[in-house]
Amino acid sequence: MRTIPKDKNIDSSLTLLRDGYEFIQKKRQKLWSDIFRTRLMLKETICMSGKEAAEVFYDTEKFQRKDAAPKRVQKTLFLQKGVQTLNNSAYRQRNEMSMSLMKPDSLRGFLKIQKSYGETYIGKWEKDEEQKCLCRSGFRQKK
Repeated sequence: MRTIPKDKNIDSSLTLLRDGYEFIQKKRQKLWSDIFRTRLMLKETICMSGKEAAEVFYDTEKFQRKDAAPKRVQKTLFLQKGVQTLNNSAYRQRNEMSMSLMKPDSLRGFLKIQKSYGETYIGKWEKDEEQKCLCRSGFRQKK
C-alpha cells in the first residue's frame, strides 16, 4: 500500500482561506497525488479528489450525511433538508431527481427559459453597469 503524501506546512488554514475551491487542486498538483494529508486548524485532515475519491465519498456505507454538518451550515448553505443531509434511499432518490435535471434535454430547456427571462428583463437591468456586464456575458450568443 502506498503512503499518503503529507503537506509540509504546519497548518494550511490560511492557504485554504486564500485559495478557496482551488486549495485541493493546487496541493494535488504540488504533491503529485489525488490524496494528501494536511493540517487545518491544527487538526490532521485528509483531502482527496478524482473519480475514486468521489466514489468513496458517495458510498453511504462509508459516510453519513445526516447531522454531519452543523445546524448553522444546514440553515444557510445546505438547507435543513437538503440532499447533503440525507442518507441511504432518501439520499439516492433526491440525488437521482437532481441529476435528472442535468441531462442535455433538461439543460437545453433551462437555458431556453433563462434566455427568455434575460431578454425580458435586460432592458430594466441596463441602468446598472455591473448587472449590464453580467447579463451581456451570460446571454452572449456564439456566432
